[in-house]
Formats: sequence, C-alpha cells, structure tokens
Amino acid sequence: MIIVSAQWVASGSAINIVLDTGRSLSAPDDMDNVHRQAIQAWVDLGNTISPADPEVSQTADEIYDAVIQNQAVLKAVVTAINKGTFVPGANETNADLKAIIKAEM
Repeated sequence: MIIVSAQWVASGSAINIVLDTGRSLSAPDDMDNVHRQAIQAWVDLGNTISPADPEVSQTADEIYDAVIQNQAVLKAVVTAINKGTFVPGANETNADLKAIIKAEM
C-alpha cells in the first residue's frame, strides 16, 4: 500500500487517504488500526496530512430551494421518459440529457 495523499475529515475522527492505485479509503484516527499505522509511517517519512476542508453549512431556505430544484429536474426526467424523448441507458450524452431536461422544464 503506497499512500499518495492524506486528509483529515471535518470531524477529526478519521483520515481519508488516496493510494497510488487511485483507490480511496478512510481510516479511523485509532493507532490500533493497521491503516492508521501506515498513515503514521507515511507521516514519519516527512509527509503531511492535509487539514480538513471547511464544512459548508446551508440555511434551511437554501436546502429547501435545492429540494425544489431537484424535484423539478426529476419531474422533467419522468415526463421525458413517459413521452419517449428520453430512454434510460440509450447512451445519451450529458449534453443530450441536459437539453432534454431543459426542454421539459
């Protein structure tokens, strides 16, 4: 296991790591854990665990607005499926799907 990067999670109770294989995993901040021991060995070699990303908090109004927007998008997708203008798994590109949803909104 070769660690490429490590970053604390916001709670400070775990560390997310990325391996040279591209695999990501999370290890608890518990030195009895084998992954946490590997992270410490990596740090002992001169590497640094990055600080956690700042938590982004949303107001109730922002959450509500996001839910309403997601409902509108879901309704547009269902409408497009019912009309036959969108067939899931038919290899539409993201741009195609975006255009189909916009047409239904």
